Amino acid sequence: MLRLTKKIEYALFALQYMAARLGTVITSKEIADCCGLSVELTAKVLSSLARGGILRAVHGVHGGYILDRMPESISLAEVVRTVEGHTVRLVQCEEEGSEPCYVEPRCTIRSPLVMLQSEIERIFEQMTVAHLLDSPLVQLELPDGS
Repeated sequence: MLRLTKKIEYALFALQYMAARLGTVITSKEIADCCGLSVELTAKVLSSLARGGILRAVHGVHGGYILDRMPESISLAEVVRTVEGHTVRLVQCEEEGSEPCYVEPRCTIRSPLVMLQSEIERIFEQMTVAHLLDSPLVQLELPDGS
C-alpha cells in the first residue's frame, strides 16, 4: 500500500518549515535540527528540490536555500515527482517497467486500486505546500549541549 518514502517526508517537512519563513535563507542543518531529521538526507533532498526549481540555492557565507516560488503554486505531486522522479504507486503492476504480475490473469483488486490511485494523484495535484501550513509546525526541544 501507499507509503511515502523518507525523502518525500523530509521534503514535506522542509517545505513546510520554509513556507512559514518566506523570504528567509535557511540551511539544511537548521531544518534538520528543528524537525529531528538527518542533516545528510535533508541536504540531499534540498539539493533535489533546488534542481527541480522549487528552491533556489543561495551561495556564500550566509548561504542555504530559499523557496523559489510561492507555497500555493507548488503542488505535493510536483514535490513527489521532483524528489522521487516519478509518482508514488499503490500497486506494483501499475509502475512503468515493472515485472509481469503472476496474479494478473485472476486479479480482482487491480481495478479498485487503480481508481484509488487516480484519486490519490488528484488530491496530490490539488494540495499545495501552502496546505502544509494548516498544521502546526513541529518544534523539537533540543538539548543545549551543557
